Amino acid sequence: MILDGKRFLVVGHRGAAARAPENTAASLAAGLDAGADQIEVDAGLSRDGRVVLLHDQTLDRTTNGRGPLRGQTWSKIGSLDAGSWFSSRFAGEPPIDLDDALAIVRPHVPLIVEVKPVDRESARGIDPADRATVDAVIAAFERTGGLRGVTMSSAGWGLLAHAARRVQGLDLALTVGSTETRDPIAWAARIGATALHPNRRLCTPMFVARARGMGLLVIPYTVNRASELGPLLDAGVHGVFTDDPSAIRRLLSRRTAPARAHGTLTMGIDQGSSGTRAVLIDADGAIVASHATRLASRRDTAGAIVQDAEAVVASLARAAGPLVRESARKITAAGLAVQRSSLVVWRVADAKPVTPVLSWRSGTPAPLPDALATREEEIQRATGLTARFPYGAIRLAALCAESREIAGGLREGRLVAGPLGAFLVASLVEGAVATCDPSLAQRTLAYDPSQRRFTSELARWHGLDPGFWPQVAPSAGARGRLRLGRAHVPLHALLGDVGAATRAVLGDVAQSDDGALVMGTGGFVVVPSGRSPRQVDGLLTTLLYEDVDGPVFGIEGTVHGLAAGIVEAGRRGGWTDLAPERIAARSGPALRAPRVDATLEGTGTPDWESTSRFEVEPGNFEPEEIVRGTLDGLVAHFGRIAGLLRAAKACPDRFVATGGLAVSPHLTSKIADRMGVAVVVDARPHRTAVGAALLARDGR
Repeated sequence: MILDGKRFLVVGHRGAAARAPENTAASLAAGLDAGADQIEVDAGLSRDGRVVLLHDQTLDRTTNGRGPLRGQTWSKIGSLDAGSWFSSRFAGEPPIDLDDALAIVRPHVPLIVEVKPVDRESARGIDPADRATVDAVIAAFERTGGLRGVTMSSAGWGLLAHAARRVQGLDLALTVGSTETRDPIAWAARIGATALHPNRRLCTPMFVARARGMGLLVIPYTVNRASELGPLLDAGVHGVFTDDPSAIRRLLSRRTAPARAHGTLTMGIDQGSSGTRAVLIDADGAIVASHATRLASRRDTAGAIVQDAEAVVASLARAAGPLVRESARKITAAGLAVQRSSLVVWRVADAKPVTPVLSWRSGTPAPLPDALATREEEIQRATGLTARFPYGAIRLAALCAESREIAGGLREGRLVAGPLGAFLVASLVEGAVATCDPSLAQRTLAYDPSQRRFTSELARWHGLDPGFWPQVAPSAGARGRLRLGRAHVPLHALLGDVGAATRAVLGDVAQSDDGALVMGTGGFVVVPSGRSPRQVDGLLTTLLYEDVDGPVFGIEGTVHGLAAGIVEAGRRGGWTDLAPERIAARSGPALRAPRVDATLEGTGTPDWESTSRFEVEPGNFEPEEIVRGTLDGLVAHFGRIAGLLRAAKACPDRFVATGGLAVSPHLTSKIADRMGVAVVVDARPHRTAVGAALLARDGR
């Protein structure tokens, strides 16, 4: 809802305290799911200095513990049950610390942290324990990206004055109780606060007008009923704290006329290693609907991850079909983004697969054949890639050596080999001839982007024939009609997932001065180089996609096994049920960082060392310290990539991060520090699917 030209702020009080136990991970997630514009939590300090989310001074009300928070260590507090008091459905929900809350909330919406003073303020000054709490909260802010997007609030206004002296640029908000006798507006001016969080009963039109006249945001607490909301809206407040953000959203919607849906939609499909997701976007590029389906995978005898090719085909219809059936608006085009380095062999006659999908996660590859080793530099110059990673041609040559049937079928033209995206187009697009696009073709190591074709020379070096591969057409352009069950949607774009994600977050990639960090199972550092390829020693020259104006190139660095390394570090601490960003948050309070070599899927650029390992230096290290060492080890690879870019005078000042691990503030802040660049997180969901849709819609 827009009031007075600005968005009216719905702040999730203690997460969504009406929907889940307050100040827990479940409550924070509920607040985000309900569409809260900001989330508020309460913080206090444990005996050993951990910032714990807790409203009261004691553990009694919201956990099965007893006694003052400051009398217990974090190891004891973290083992308590903070959910059963609310509902048996949340039995076993543990307390969390501020680092965990920052990992959950900060990448998505601003976080307000209310510091709970030990006692009422007095003339004797600030309690040393309260000062320690403020300092610990600020330290957590600083290690997760700095002071933007976070606010410190407190009813202890002296604590806020201490915070203002401690660090410049922190947003401060005065919590104002209903019996407060001091003038909060004068206090706000004295300490440089930006907001007031008053009891709702204080928000008379005169009070709000005076505060607004001083440039202060006025967000009263705690508003859960229509009878409470109406007078506050009339008084002109900027937002409200509420235990039930979804309920307040419904109340607000009744005061505004619903916008009528109009115009056409575009579909984007992201086929990834763990599943397929489809989205519909409107003319503004906003997602209006999405649907996903998961995919199973297995490891072959060499440790490579493989998938059933027909199951992948079916997943597109399962993900996208419901969107087509349920949409009341016309879907004019679709774009498909696919994992780039996966390989399939299929029959030309009926597009039936004869191999599983051999994913880019290739396990332990065989040593580089001597015939390729002698041509390594020539292959890199021609393709922009390295022969030290088992891209498609290397794996196809191995398949032909193992299977006379596959080799013979390819030579006779009964079979064709290609990237997964080409197989999907052959299987699902009516009348498709050119099934592949340049960004996927390049990942075979048999396609020369400068010549825009699979060349005889590259094929000969691999012991293959250029006729083994599918025909190639630009990434953007009409490709026929995509069959999604009974529905048919024109397919207007096909490209690799990294190119699609980069298109979504950078817009006009060919003209962008920013770089992109695409952070999923691996980490990809992408620096656009415009319409011409640019080689940087140790890095890849990647063809992101070819639009209606021609190819769009980038310099690419890769960090393999990004998620796998963090998950393995979490396993050492028993955190196997946590998302990687929450595992990374365990590093926050760690005081030491052992050396950790977390290269479970090899190193990526520039070494391409393929040995799988997770090695921690000898010593007695706590699990949190191993997580911190793991992050440091992974981030070092990003630092090396930045060094190569900087040496070539090709390193941007700013990167936009997207992908599942981009929402880990502990990781992205370390990457920014190590690379020496600014990192801005685009936490909007499904950027890869959106990028495919944008390319399909706009042609560029």
